[in-house]
Amino acid sequence: MLAEMRNQYFVDRGPERAEFRRRNEEARSTGQPQLTLFTGPQGVGKTVLATEVCHEIAEHYEVVLFCDTQGSAGPNGRREAPEIALHLLEDLGVVGEAMPAKDERRIAALRSRLAGRKVLLYLDDVATADQVMPLLFASPQLAVVVTSRSSFDKLRMHGFATSVVKTFGPEAAAELVVKRTGTVVGAREIEAVNRICEGLPLALSVAATRLSDSGSTPAEYVAELSAGNPLYALELDDEHPVLKIFDLAYAELAEEERFAFKALSLLPGVDFGTAIAAAVLGRAAPHTKRLLERLTKGSLIERTGPGRYRYHSLLREFAKDKALSEFDQPDFAGIATKAVQWNWRLAVSLDKSLSNRPAPIQAESHYAEIEAFEGDAWAEYTREWPNIVAAAKEARALPSEEIGAIFPFSLWYFGYQTKRHDDVIDAYHEILGRWTEPSDRWQVLRDLVGLHEAAEDFERTDAYVKEALDVDYPPGRQSTYDWYALAKEARGDHESALELFGKSREVVASMEVSRQPRALALLDMHTGRVLFKLGRFEDARGPAAAAWEFFRAADGEEPNKAFSGGRLGMILRELGEGAEELLVPALELFERLGMAKQAEEIRAVLSEE
Repeated sequence: MLAEMRNQYFVDRGPERAEFRRRNEEARSTGQPQLTLFTGPQGVGKTVLATEVCHEIAEHYEVVLFCDTQGSAGPNGRREAPEIALHLLEDLGVVGEAMPAKDERRIAALRSRLAGRKVLLYLDDVATADQVMPLLFASPQLAVVVTSRSSFDKLRMHGFATSVVKTFGPEAAAELVVKRTGTVVGAREIEAVNRICEGLPLALSVAATRLSDSGSTPAEYVAELSAGNPLYALELDDEHPVLKIFDLAYAELAEEERFAFKALSLLPGVDFGTAIAAAVLGRAAPHTKRLLERLTKGSLIERTGPGRYRYHSLLREFAKDKALSEFDQPDFAGIATKAVQWNWRLAVSLDKSLSNRPAPIQAESHYAEIEAFEGDAWAEYTREWPNIVAAAKEARALPSEEIGAIFPFSLWYFGYQTKRHDDVIDAYHEILGRWTEPSDRWQVLRDLVGLHEAAEDFERTDAYVKEALDVDYPPGRQSTYDWYALAKEARGDHESALELFGKSREVVASMEVSRQPRALALLDMHTGRVLFKLGRFEDARGPAAAAWEFFRAADGEEPNKAFSGGRLGMILRELGEGAEELLVPALELFERLGMAKQAEEIRAVLSEE
């Protein structure tokens, strides 16, 4: 029976098989039962793996029993424990009058016939722990293998070891596709298929079958798979196997779980935490956490870390499709808007904590009402960055343009400091045309200058500098000169950079008094750095030291604290003075902030003899 069930396209699973065999050998040598639950998402290959490992150990057991626990004619479509017992007794040769009529007697008869014998019992596609528990019996030579989409606390409590079956990595996915196509498919097509199927074996198997379809080329099928919802392109003989198993899992969810499954698929980005889920679902955090754990145990979403979750990409497509068809348009739009607003408020909160830049002119009232983030804002922004960037993009498509027009300002500082400028440039280009007032337009142009300077796109840097200087907004001249100087420095024109920093210093007096100290500290930091590059170390000491004194005492400003301290340390080292007490903290701070290029520069200086 097990031999007939084995899949000829079985691939990989080496670690899982080795661990299963190890536990089996240990159980048989110590006279203990081996109880194993293989769990994982729909289509991940739990049955294929369980069949393979059961086949590998079957020779050690005198009785091998199998039952597919689904497919009953009962109201819930699954076989409950008494019906499973009936099926297993029939396999043991119990028929006719010998078969007990009552449910409890069938279970007792099964346990009695198996007690004390070497038994391998394999129950496939279990939906509840109650399908399994009544069938267990006392025997030291017992192995029970269960597969299920869900992980059951009740089974773990009774000694079951849980083995989570995961999606394939690139190598195993490629091996499966090549095995199923029968011919070598191009590496590009295999990579594209795996990217879309995200390692899900069932999806890969369907796609591989279609790749070898004589009616189209592999490239044509990949194009079909990439266009729109891939679930509908994963089709065989007018059927959609992946969609079908997702529908079966969805049908088993309670109403609240269905709502959450659909709603959370609309969150922008790659993963999400409990806080945004609670906000979008309108539930308290403890209740939301329990709800998310139920979806996780049912393999509808997966946990990526403490309080963090994600969808498999195909399950997300499925959930979004359900949301589109089952939510009213106002509900759908309301959930999407809530998600964008939550991400935007988080971005503003993080920006306020990280940056001492003045609040964006266009968003001053919003910045005033949102509290600065409490905690490690740098780490939080690093973790949430892909989600916030995705939310910023979605914000520009909302019916109300307000958030979309101001969202990019909260991205600028972190994006610039961490060289993620490419994620931000398009957003700024898109909002530039929305701002016509001089102060508003100048600010967008000023930020674009910085982003293009970081991207070393100096032609656009110069163009935006010129436009910013032409805008009639005198308070903005100081900052514009700063960015123009930085662009000159990046091109190696250090003398022009010093000249422009001088012009910037001349107009500091026209700024608000409260903003002048920070502006002068930035100018000192930049001037000291350029003088250092020119080899004028003694001239560089004064402005570098002044910048360090300001930023070391300032709240926040961690990047500038590292920049100014590190540069002063380099200058002092060139002058023959001790600098480790400045360089080492700067290195540690750059490393903590994930600013690898800057950290490497300090590390190189420290490594010099």
